[in-house]
Amino acid sequence: MTTPLSLAVVGHTNTGKTSLLRTLLRDSTFGEVKNAPSTTRHVEEALINDGDDSLVYLYDTPGLEDAGGVLDWLETHTSARDDGIERIQQFLNSHEAHHEFNQEAKVLRQVMQSDMAMYVIDAREPVLNKYKDELTILSWCAKPIMPVFNFTQNQDLSAWTNMLARRNLHVYAGFDTVAFDFEGEIRLWDNLATMLPKRDILDRLINMRRREWQRLDTEARREIANFLLDAAAFTQEIAENDDPAPTLEVMQSEIRQLERQMQQRLFTLYRFYHDEVGSDSTWMPKAFKQDPFDSELLKHYGIRTGTGATAGALIGLGFGYCHAWRLAWFGYGHRRTIGRYFAQCPRHHRQKSTVDKPCIPIRNPYPTRRTRTGFVARLCKRAAMRLNRISS
Repeated sequence: MTTPLSLAVVGHTNTGKTSLLRTLLRDSTFGEVKNAPSTTRHVEEALINDGDDSLVYLYDTPGLEDAGGVLDWLETHTSARDDGIERIQQFLNSHEAHHEFNQEAKVLRQVMQSDMAMYVIDAREPVLNKYKDELTILSWCAKPIMPVFNFTQNQDLSAWTNMLARRNLHVYAGFDTVAFDFEGEIRLWDNLATMLPKRDILDRLINMRRREWQRLDTEARREIANFLLDAAAFTQEIAENDDPAPTLEVMQSEIRQLERQMQQRLFTLYRFYHDEVGSDSTWMPKAFKQDPFDSELLKHYGIRTGTGATAGALIGLGFGYCHAWRLAWFGYGHRRTIGRYFAQCPRHHRQKSTVDKPCIPIRNPYPTRRTRTGFVARLCKRAAMRLNRISS
């Protein structure tokens, strides 16, 4: 039986250590996340399994708040001739480690008990002496340390990487817990593996994550394709002389509701943090917050709005969602697949066969409504052409 790997997640207070662990664990309930220092007060343990096998123990540690004070104590009370690990052990046995520097002592104990550590850095911060002091005392624990940059979007990391290189820390990873990147996570595990004598455990973890991602990828594509087909199939008949405006308003409202339901299913599928989804939408891609029937949004994707509200709904939502989810999670592959999904629909699935049957025998929330012959077929064909063209 393989012995699980143990990783300590360390760093200055409020750099996103717990958020990193939530993402790596796929568990939005792990720990406590606040925009305040010292949210984590104790070491918390979590485990990544592959079936019944334990692969990696992850340890969330309190934030380092006064590494400079610890370094001053070490320089005053220990001999420079001693090895770093001996000096750290003397500190952990001291009175100060149980009182004044209790937080820092918890971190150092966990690092010494772990196989290696990930040092989380807020990339928005300048390189300050307090971070240099933290890396100094962590290096004395004699365990491999890999820096992990958080909040990396639009940040210049050169000053940080130069400082890390001077401390012989040449292997690092950028992993933004806000703008999640699956391949970024794989690079993180791969970089960690290069620092260990054996990488078989992390290789197994990487393969497991790829299988999970492929499953999510397939399910998400199906959700989006079903939504687009449902939007295409939704029609209502009115008398020739009736004003279409009230009916169009009702249809648009119901499509918006269908859109919100799909959003929530995708959020659940990818395990977005419920508090972030429910209370703060500033992190969302712009397309999620736009009205799918907004004429400016449709123009942005080159869609004419004079050919009917339903056509605008289908193609506008199709482009908006494929674009948004490419930015947020998926990649170009979804748009190609959705295009193929439309293009490969059998002909009798895209046209109504009789007046009394729905036009598409799929999961349609409006099964009693009818459509003109060939209407959905034309919409599906147009969507397929546009989706395939934009992905090529």
